[in-house]
Amino acid sequence: MAFFAADVLPDQVAGLRLGLRPFFWAADPRTQSFTLGFSYVRDPAFRRHAGLEAFNFDLTFNTLRARTVALMPFMSLAHYRHYGSGLRLGVAFQSPYFADLMTFQFRLGLDYDGEAFIPGFVGPFYPVQNLQARILDADAYPDATRYAGVTLDEARGGNAFFTEIHLLFPRSFELWYFFRRHYGTQRLSTFHLRLFLRTRELQFQTGISRAGLDDFFSLFQKMGDQSWLLFEVRYRLGRMLWLLVHARYTFERLETAPDGTRRYLVQRRFEPMAGFRWTL
Repeated sequence: MAFFAADVLPDQVAGLRLGLRPFFWAADPRTQSFTLGFSYVRDPAFRRHAGLEAFNFDLTFNTLRARTVALMPFMSLAHYRHYGSGLRLGVAFQSPYFADLMTFQFRLGLDYDGEAFIPGFVGPFYPVQNLQARILDADAYPDATRYAGVTLDEARGGNAFFTEIHLLFPRSFELWYFFRRHYGTQRLSTFHLRLFLRTRELQFQTGISRAGLDDFFSLFQKMGDQSWLLFEVRYRLGRMLWLLVHARYTFERLETAPDGTRRYLVQRRFEPMAGFRWTL
């Protein structure tokens, strides 16, 4: 079971995931690995007719008897209430201790997206790109006020192919890579990369997310309006006390549009923050 909330205050984005292995008692590891999952996310801050609720059902199982490596087909079906649905099919190859060095996972798969459906809509850009907030096209502003990206109700569907790699060297280094190539009439390809370095006293992470891409080669073009960057350093001051230095790509809040849409403009600079974190 996993749960997240954007804030301790009410009317914030929150989500829940439940996983169940109904045959955990089975002797065969393939039967034992059969997993059912349910996920739910909602944003209660919007008006009822424009609220966001999403549901996801998924299942996966291991086709190999070996416990050191796994070849796992998976299926995922998602639906946004009052909007659209999507289906994901794929396979994952993973090992909890690959070559006695690291945890390894490689996934690839296909997406079928219906109309009014965008996979990963509640993600890094959600605070500035949701049902009532939009990013302004910086190249057109202030002469024109057209928006960057595609809203959920504007999505016209399509197909996609994705690849994902996750490497974890215990207590030292971690890498996560994801690229989704969208095939359709809109620019809905996405890219994510995260790097983590850890020692006993110091932790460092950096990440980048890009949306609104045409294809993989779009990554080598200039940073666009739908770009997200993060740098974070944590230094241990005591057993559970950390010094935290955090910087992220900034979006500036502009005047709200006449229709109530919150408008943001990418600043192409970093917003720094420093503080302390207490971990249990």
